[in-house]
Amino acid sequence: MPGADWVTLRLPDENENLLRLVAAAGTVTEDFPPLVSLSSRETQANLAFSSGQPVIVNDYPAEPNASPAIVQLGMKSMALIPIIASGRTLGLVNVISRDAGNFPPERVRIFTTVVDGIGPLFEIARLEGQRRLEQEQLQETIRLSSIGELAAGVAHELNNPLTSVLGYSQMLLDSEIPESVKSSLRIVVSEGQRAAKVIKNFQSFARRSGPEKAFTSVNAVLQMAVDLKRNDFEQSNIKLCCDFDEDVPKTMIDENQVIQVIINIFTNAQQSLEGSGQQSEGESEGDPRELGQVWISSTSSPGKIRICIEDNGVGIPKDKLGKVFEPFFTTKEVGFGTGLGLSICYGIVKQNGGELWADSIEGRGAIFHIEFPILSEEDNVGKTEGTSETS
Repeated sequence: MPGADWVTLRLPDENENLLRLVAAAGTVTEDFPPLVSLSSRETQANLAFSSGQPVIVNDYPAEPNASPAIVQLGMKSMALIPIIASGRTLGLVNVISRDAGNFPPERVRIFTTVVDGIGPLFEIARLEGQRRLEQEQLQETIRLSSIGELAAGVAHELNNPLTSVLGYSQMLLDSEIPESVKSSLRIVVSEGQRAAKVIKNFQSFARRSGPEKAFTSVNAVLQMAVDLKRNDFEQSNIKLCCDFDEDVPKTMIDENQVIQVIINIFTNAQQSLEGSGQQSEGESEGDPRELGQVWISSTSSPGKIRICIEDNGVGIPKDKLGKVFEPFFTTKEVGFGTGLGLSICYGIVKQNGGELWADSIEGRGAIFHIEFPILSEEDNVGKTEGTSETS
């Protein structure tokens, strides 16, 4: 572009309050910050992105929010051009010059014309990605439904004979029999109870009853889950850190179901840390993240509440990350997991109108993200009525 020493392209990150650098042209482009915040209304990026209008900066070093690193590169002026399609801002092109006042109106018109031409291409790509995602979600729903029906049938067929085994074993334990026989029976009862827990997980996975939502404080629910799990973490010498944004609003969720999800993810983190040998033992003078730690946080953005649960355990291998929510898939050793915990969590979050996904760097820990829509009591009533009419 005429008069440009650098050109960057930024698109919204998964966190919609951030713009991620996806392309850059020019010298020393590695010094550009990978993420730019949209949370401050005073930044040039926010003004251009939110208004959908070009923003021209003729003397960047004089700007109150100027980045020292960018100033050090010698940038003096810039033109921020939003990428618009179908009335929506899809991204931001930033044209930068080493010369002050290098973007008069005629140059800005040229930039805007060029960027306007790529807006529809971005929209086509976005719609195609959305279509593919919807197809994948539909296929996943059909697959999970089939597995759910199978799980319900298996659970029913196993539960009846298992109940008899446990019942008669307990009766024998209560009778006058040699201690050596009782010792063997206790093993039968213990293993039977473990099998009963697996069957209960089958039934939970297969159950299709909807959540009992109430207008609830997400932070209060998270605190209850933390209180329930804190003692377990302390016994395992794992430090639990909480960072709940006090401005997170209430929304419509099933309190007990969300606690179940948090506890399950906490338990996975605990097992990961125990497997990595990173339990905390006293104070460390090094990086605190080298100790066994779990972090839980809550934040909110327009229309959404996000919960993040992170640990610094062994992490999830890259080739397995996309499978962790599949039924019966587990990264644990034989005898330590059924592969149903996270799939049940995924179903619960979806039933509550949310999204659940995971990120991980193998050997450095995992982070689970949960997002719920911000709903009022009236919003939920409307959805419930609409569902009942079509069911």
